[in-house]
Amino acid sequence: MEIKIGDYKYPIIIKRKRIKHMYLRVTSNNEVVITCNNRYSLNDILKFVDSKSSWILKSLGKQEKIKNSKYNIFNKESIFFLNVKKKLQIIKSNKNFVIFDDEFIKIYTVNLEEDYVKKVFYNSAKDYLIDIINKLRNRWDLMLIENNINIKPEIVVKKLKSRWGFCIPSKNKVTINSYLIHYSKECIDYILLHEYAHFIQANHSKKFYGILFKYMPNYKEYENVLKSEIK
Repeated sequence: MEIKIGDYKYPIIIKRKRIKHMYLRVTSNNEVVITCNNRYSLNDILKFVDSKSSWILKSLGKQEKIKNSKYNIFNKESIFFLNVKKKLQIIKSNKNFVIFDDEFIKIYTVNLEEDYVKKVFYNSAKDYLIDIINKLRNRWDLMLIENNINIKPEIVVKKLKSRWGFCIPSKNKVTINSYLIHYSKECIDYILLHEYAHFIQANHSKKFYGILFKYMPNYKEYENVLKSEIK
């Protein structure tokens, strides 16, 4: 079954459950899924979908943006890894592991479900990213010493939804977004500088941006790349 919203038709899936209200969601495959009980007629459902058409179109737009994003590893034959486009293979296996080489990224997984495959990939990519960060951080550790701040921050890599990194000076801790594995080493280095600069200047003041410019005069180039991608 399909429904027309705007100029396009989208698949609509109706799931009947013993629930009180009607619910709507949009999947990553651009399917409109309605969950409701048996007392709702098809006409009731179509009216409900029509009343939510603006929200549906907005959600479909978000899904399209995610599909086109560098860090979407599904529905594609390739993936960006450190800003290099590589061929992607997802292979069913009795063991989880990832092979990174010059041309391919091969994800071997016991489960081919999307969320599971992502977990396998990012678990391996996290270690790769940590190695890169440990090589890049020396410059910024020295920057802190130059500014009479004698600490070596703990750096943690994890999945973040709305920012590339954050700093908690009181805990001497920096957290970096694992999605940075898809971007250049220069972008990773910029995020490290940005978070380290907060140990010198806590807020985003003129002085803060002066620090960024002093140590990385072209920082805006990397800032603009990352601003266009973060959700």
